[in-house]
Amino acid sequence: MTALVTARLKDEGYEVFTGRDGSLLPTFLANVRPDLIAMKAGRNLAIDIKERRVARPGGVNLSERARQAQVALADHPEWEYQLVSVSPDSLDPDLTATDRRTVEDRLARIDSILRATGPDMALVSAWATLEAAARWRWPERLAQPQMPAHLVGLLASEGYLMLDEERRLREVQNLRNRVVHGDLEVTVSEADVAAVTHAVHLLLEHAPADAAE
Repeated sequence: MTALVTARLKDEGYEVFTGRDGSLLPTFLANVRPDLIAMKAGRNLAIDIKERRVARPGGVNLSERARQAQVALADHPEWEYQLVSVSPDSLDPDLTATDRRTVEDRLARIDSILRATGPDMALVSAWATLEAAARWRWPERLAQPQMPAHLVGLLASEGYLMLDEERRLREVQNLRNRVVHGDLEVTVSEADVAAVTHAVHLLLEHAPADAAE
């Protein structure tokens, strides 16, 4: 549950840290210890995560925690407390990893999609291919649908992206998000699509020899 919420926050541009690491907590939150803290310019969040129908370990009363957090943050308007309730039933089902040939076939079709529908739809298809390629590479780690920011972070942390490639892909990630969420005014270029297909090529070319075919 925590990983799911963390991925969503990172997709929104937050830096996310576990509240269990007391060294990262502001002193005014030391007695609250939220599950997560999330920070970005102008807005910081203290977050507790509640799984519906599952009791909190140790009999923790989240309503009391919420009251304590609100008191602690009363003099800090740049901070906000959130209690995030996640239902196990709402989680996306596991996805089956595709094979390398299918990824390569879809990658080869991106140019045709680009010519037929334009860069915005080609970008959506290219990003889907990137996620499929990553799931082929890490089938167990990526069994569920991935937030774009988490996907880019994984590729970077595993050494598939240079710093400039990561930065460029994060720019394109934001364009992809705007397209799929209905921003009809966003401008997508062929170079944006190419940045994503380049990442797919990197995954295919540099996968270890024992990666599944």
